[in-house]
Amino acid sequence: MYKILMVNVDEICLKGRNRDTFWNKLDAHIRSVLKVYQFSPTSKYKCYRDDLRYIIEIFGDDYFNQNTLDALVKIPGIYSILLARKTALDFEKLVQEVFVELDELKEKGLFGQKIKTFKVNTKRAYKRFSMDSNGISRELGHLILERYNSKSEVIKVDLHNPELVILVRVLSGGIYFSTKTLYGIGGLPTGVSGRVLTLLSGGFDSPVASYLMFKRGIEQSFIFFHAYPFVANEVVDKVIEIVKKLAPYQSRSILYVVPFGDIQGSIAKICKPEYRTMLFRRYMIECATILAREIEAEALVTGDSIGQVASQTLSNLALIDRGSEISIFRPLIGFNKLEIINLARKIGTFDISVIPQDDACTLLAYKHPVTKPYRDYWDKFNSSTEDEMNVKLKECLQNSRIMRVDWRGNVYNVNNVNCSNVAETIIQEKLK
Repeated sequence: MYKILMVNVDEICLKGRNRDTFWNKLDAHIRSVLKVYQFSPTSKYKCYRDDLRYIIEIFGDDYFNQNTLDALVKIPGIYSILLARKTALDFEKLVQEVFVELDELKEKGLFGQKIKTFKVNTKRAYKRFSMDSNGISRELGHLILERYNSKSEVIKVDLHNPELVILVRVLSGGIYFSTKTLYGIGGLPTGVSGRVLTLLSGGFDSPVASYLMFKRGIEQSFIFFHAYPFVANEVVDKVIEIVKKLAPYQSRSILYVVPFGDIQGSIAKICKPEYRTMLFRRYMIECATILAREIEAEALVTGDSIGQVASQTLSNLALIDRGSEISIFRPLIGFNKLEIINLARKIGTFDISVIPQDDACTLLAYKHPVTKPYRDYWDKFNSSTEDEMNVKLKECLQNSRIMRVDWRGNVYNVNNVNCSNVAETIIQEKLK
């Protein structure tokens, strides 16, 4: 039951003159989460900065609930959150409050029984306080040993691998201490690094790529190419569930579901079979590029990893990139599959991605796909089908389905919106 949270930021402290811009983005994100999960219009609370820490303090009878904590640790830019207590700038009062906390742990059968080693970690940002960091840690640790050691229970200090860490932070507004730390995803606050359009599939890779871009302060919209009638409608539901897992990393998520089966069918009929998958991906990139321009996204993001499948050889990726007028980011380019799967488990998309699904690229793929394509054939095919494919791409964008997913995972359909020639700002107006 805690009424104070101390938020430790990650890379914001490394910024210079534009640091306030990063702080303002993080502040807005935190306040929005608190309004959704914790506070009503009548709640009394305060959010403020004390040195390089961000403090959230509740007044009255409220305490921070688990849903709020789960949401806060997913905010990009937050390194850790201390569930804290606060005292005045007085060492004796600090000792009293620490004893209260440890007494509660002892009553639960933890401190002195399951927890037999501890460490005091102190940082004194407020240099006017009379005791230095080492002095506070040393004296507080000594008093804890005196109070809680007995013949039946022996408590020891372990500076290297303690079972309990007591964090003490001396700031200008008071002394904060905590025995519980929650770790966030770190990185930069969402939105400080621009906007991208992320290509999602139902697999492991693209959700992990999206997560890594969130850590770099990137705001994202999502696009999924639905290969109906070659695959069933259930795959759309699977992608929506993936977006629900990614939605908490930003204030609002937009998913564009683009009907792409007719284009894939047309390509498969007229191209060399070994080039099918390459050409599918080439026109997905071109389609995504058109949409990215309309919604003012600055780049595309994919889950490609070098050599993972035949279409992701260096030669193929370089050729596919020629279909986009904007940058394509591939944060997983050097990852192996096990590393990707481990991250998928961490962010909660593994259990969704592992569900079997049909994939048109696989169903229509040739047994021996090209890994080193001939540019003459590639250029000739694209030039001969350019006019026809431009018409088809515009049609599939016009028939796209648009959905909004909020922090809680609620999904809202956005009706009567033409994707192919409407800016994201107009879409946002329709969402209000």
